[in-house]
Amino acid sequence: MSLQAEGLTLSEGREERGLPYDVWSQVVDEHGVLRLAPARRFFLPLTQEKLPLLMEVYEAWRDYHEYMVLAGSNRETGEKAFVAVKCSKRGNDIYARRMKERLDFLEQLSDVEFFDNVDFTKQAYARSNLLWVTLTWDSNFCSLDEAWRMSYYYLHKFKANLENRFGKVEWLVFPQPFPDREGKAFGYPHFHILLLFKEASFNAFPHMELDEDGKTVMRFRVREKREIEVQGKWHSFVDVQAISSPRKAAAYCKRYAMNECYGSGEKATLTCAVNWLYRKQGYSLTHHFREDLHEFIVSMQLRKTV
Repeated sequence: MSLQAEGLTLSEGREERGLPYDVWSQVVDEHGVLRLAPARRFFLPLTQEKLPLLMEVYEAWRDYHEYMVLAGSNRETGEKAFVAVKCSKRGNDIYARRMKERLDFLEQLSDVEFFDNVDFTKQAYARSNLLWVTLTWDSNFCSLDEAWRMSYYYLHKFKANLENRFGKVEWLVFPQPFPDREGKAFGYPHFHILLLFKEASFNAFPHMELDEDGKTVMRFRVREKREIEVQGKWHSFVDVQAISSPRKAAAYCKRYAMNECYGSGEKATLTCAVNWLYRKQGYSLTHHFREDLHEFIVSMQLRKTV
């Protein structure tokens, strides 16, 4: 390692982590360092058969620690000092800490049960502005590579279509590849979205159903699910839930941030690897989502008080 100038990146030496030489030689740059640009040339267009190898290459890149060297000088003596700071890389501990800090506002929300004053034995529905929507991707629609290249085009088209009928929408989005290696849609994108409708509300009702582990749970569904599907014009299956409290919203988001956006689990590795390859963000939120969600919760508290 050598210091050359302020702001240059220092890299730690490392071994090839058992990757075959014919693979390693294709994903490193002229300095022998694993980089995204050569990895994209090697893996694109992406196919399902390449996904396990992509995950290995991504892990090698993630675990290759790199440091930014910062230089400072004493104002009085002019003496210089250098500090090496570990760089944030998608999926590593620095990345995880920063994501937690940025999403910490969800934990700080005042909690209120939106439907706790509703007697569903006397009325069928309660009004809801906050929805948890999952958009899946049919593998018969297009190839895996085309799906990821077009994913955000269709995602934002879905949002624009909703706004054409229901008014302004703010959202927090988590993209994720389908994790089941045995499924036809393995690696295809789907989106988990916390949707806040500022000018529209929906009729929510309780529904007993089985979760992913086969346990019976109560979730809130909305009567207008079909209207949301038709208006959104999403090409594949759409799942819609009404959110019953800010704590529930935070739990959903925290679950996907922790399990799919960073860490060493298979789901997290697959998600980070594919998002890394296609240069997709681990999550995205609209500009006013944070403040509008806070205002919505305050209004719900006032409404309950009245």
